[in-house]
Amino acid sequence: IYVKTKNIKGLTLFLSRNLLPYNRIIIDLDNQIFRFPFRAEISFKKEKRRWKLGRIRHRNLYGPIKRAYFSPFVLVYGTTGDTLAKDRAYRGAILQAWEWWSRSNGYVEVLPDTEVTASIIKNYNLILFGGPRTNLITKKVNPSLPINIKDDHIYLGDDQLDDPDLSLIEVYPNPLNPKKLLLLYSVTMAYLSPLYSGSGLPDFIIYDASVSKRGWDGVISAGFFDQEWKLNRDQP
Repeated sequence: IYVKTKNIKGLTLFLSRNLLPYNRIIIDLDNQIFRFPFRAEISFKKEKRRWKLGRIRHRNLYGPIKRAYFSPFVLVYGTTGDTLAKDRAYRGAILQAWEWWSRSNGYVEVLPDTEVTASIIKNYNLILFGGPRTNLITKKVNPSLPINIKDDHIYLGDDQLDDPDLSLIEVYPNPLNPKKLLLLYSVTMAYLSPLYSGSGLPDFIIYDASVSKRGWDGVISAGFFDQEWKLNRDQP
């Protein structure tokens, strides 16, 4: 069997014994020769420009931001820190619950961070409102996020963004349960909503308060993570 490929990382051949009556198979895959006894299904994956037997590892979780709402989720607001921050977190969660009801005709549970149990973490995507000073769950996962918050500054990888009044929306596999997604709204003032059909928010977006008046002109940075959920440095 001769196979030529272009621009793929993996493939599977499904073989019929009616077409291949012999017990041994020889496959020429991009000039690499494989010999083995007949089998009905054979998978290959490319590593360092060479083909090997085996399946490629697919990402079970992926963005963009809206994806966090495609399977069961709960809204979690922060209960610590100063009164203004707690109020913003609570109002953000309540506003989004109303938006989910009015636009999606659905009901969603709204919880304080103190009531998030191991069962909830296991079974739900977490939509977090409030940064690490405000939300206890955000505080736990913050060090594991590719874009995180330290001393009220947002760090885009190793780069600190100077303005301390920026807001971050970021979707990422939940470090407390990598089988589920986590979506963080670090500051809920004038946040950009993904809950409408034309929403085009990527995996993360960083913006300042002017976004409520200027729209996309208030966005500082936005983009997608790569296939390993790492920052793509080719993005602005």
